[in-house]
Amino acid sequence: MSSSEDEGGTGVPEWVVTYGDMMSLLLTFFIMLVSMSELKEDGRNRAMMDAIRRRFGPGAGLAGIFGRSLQSNSARTYIQSEGQRSEGGVKRRSRRARGPGGKNTTVRRIHHGTVVTLGGPAVFRRFDATLSEALKRQLDIIARVVASKPNRLIIRGHATPEVLPPDSPYRDPMDLSFARARNVARYFIARGIDPKRIYVS
Repeated sequence: MSSSEDEGGTGVPEWVVTYGDMMSLLLTFFIMLVSMSELKEDGRNRAMMDAIRRRFGPGAGLAGIFGRSLQSNSARTYIQSEGQRSEGGVKRRSRRARGPGGKNTTVRRIHHGTVVTLGGPAVFRRFDATLSEALKRQLDIIARVVASKPNRLIIRGHATPEVLPPDSPYRDPMDLSFARARNVARYFIARGIDPKRIYVS
């Protein structure tokens, strides 16, 4: 018999064995990476999980974020997480704390309000605070819409940080911004909006 017949039939090519070894090593490497990884921002993730739990209610079994903070779902866990959130322990402690005193000791946000944008961009002329005709048309639209509403109007002026020319009647860009906001407020008052509703900043 010849030596080739003793070796047996043809088998799998050698590169397949090498490829298989490499794939199994990569799989092992990534499994080790996942098992040893930790979440770095425990506080933010805990707050997110608490918000989801409040919205959808507690589930059965283990609930939490992956990593060392995986805890069983219990009343003790809920109480602990309440103390870590600002709505829970921090706010409650700040209300109970003896502060400087006075008639209004706490500050509460009543509502956020609504931002309404009407018309297109309306800009002032460079280094100027007088209202152009195009700007007055835009302000007329806004005045008609907000005249019947009880909301407060906050008017903020803006200017570029460029240095003003020497003959400018304004000291600096902040002074120019305030003059622009003041002129818009005066225009609204002339259009019948109650001055008590207008705040210039």
